Order: sequence, then structure tokens, then C-alpha cells
Amino acid sequence: MSRQRQRLDSESSETRSRLLKAGIRLFAESGFKGVSVRELCAEAEANVAAVQYHFGGKEGLYRAIFEDTLEEDDSRFRTAMDNINTVIDNANGDRTQLSLALELYIKSFFARFPLDEHKRWFSVLVLRELSFPGQGFDLIYERRAKPSQQVLTRIVAASDGIDENSESARLQAHALIGTIMGVIISRNILLRSMQWQSYTPENLTSLFDVISKLLYSALSLTAPQSMQPSGDAS
Repeated sequence: MSRQRQRLDSESSETRSRLLKAGIRLFAESGFKGVSVRELCAEAEANVAAVQYHFGGKEGLYRAIFEDTLEEDDSRFRTAMDNINTVIDNANGDRTQLSLALELYIKSFFARFPLDEHKRWFSVLVLRELSFPGQGFDLIYERRAKPSQQVLTRIVAASDGIDENSESARLQAHALIGTIMGVIISRNILLRSMQWQSYTPENLTSLFDVISKLLYSALSLTAPQSMQPSGDAS
């Protein structure tokens, strides 16, 4: 490959990345219908034809945002869920092992906590999709929400000694996920009430401890001695 070709490919890749980054913020702020192609290209400092060239149009860019962002963390997420499922499979009702499964589950959530600006804007965009399902909803549900909820439902069912397909197990899992998601959805309320400037490693540890206690108490499980919100479940 010639140097000129390499340079053009690099510039093309950079343009695509800038469009994705611009799209995340603008779509999060104004929604899909509230953003024009011209605004996207202006924000990304790209030619007005760039969206069509790289994504086939605004709809393609919007979908690519979810596909690419979810893909970035897909390997870690799948490994974490697989490892937790293995612990549940081998637990055979042993509550110490179920406690470990819950610990890994909580850690897997905090490992992908939206701290940097890029992840924060994407989390806002995700919340838009959850409130008003659009082209990104199915991707979010199938690649994150569904497998995550299935794993927690299995922990709930094993802890309570009930069928994991039962309404009770599924509803309990959904309610517990809501407890975790609340720290993202109500981020600014929590920061104001706690007089925090932002989420730091220190106050995330506090959040981790509180959420862990709530979930362990809800499932009548005993938390392991050492639980820290670091790493993944691999």
C-alpha cells in the first residue's frame, strides 16, 4: 500500500471517528430528529457528504454509534457474564457461591461505569432510547440489557429457591437493576445532594458499598469480606 493511500485511509478513519463522537453528543442532547446532517458534519469538521459516504445517511450513523460503542466493551462484557453463569451453574444452591456470583455481577457494572465525557454522553443517549425506543433500542436490549437481566434473574432465583423463569424472579431482578441504574439516571441529583463535584474513585467506592449492601440484603445473602469496585469479572 502506498504512503498516499495509507494517509487517505487514516484521514478517512479519523473523519469517521469524529462523526461518531459528534453524533453521540448531538443525538444525546437533541434526539435523532433534532439533529441535521449539516450540524453533524459541522461539529465533526467534516465535508457535508461525509455522513452519506461513511454511513449511508443519518440513520446509518445513528445505528453505527450503538454498534461501535457496544462492540468496544463486548468482549469484556460477554466474558464477565459467562464467568458469572459458570459460578451459578457450579453453586448448586450454595449461598457462598451465590454471594460470589452477585459480587462479580456488581463489579461488572462498576467496571463499565460512565466516568469519561464520551461514556457519559453515550449513557444519556442510551437513556433516550430506553425512554423513547428507536433504532438503538433493540441493540441495547439484545446485547446488554437482556443478558445482564438474565444473569441477575438466575442469581435471584437460586437465592430464593424459585424458578428462574417465574414472574417473581424476573420482576425482582428488574427492580434490583433499577437500584443500580439509579446512580446513572439520577446522577446530577445525587451529586447535588451529596455536594460532590463529580464521581471520583472515592465516592464510587461509597456507592459500590451501599448498592452492594442493598442487593445482598434483598437476596438474604452475606457479602464476601473483601469487595472492591475494581476490575472485571474475568
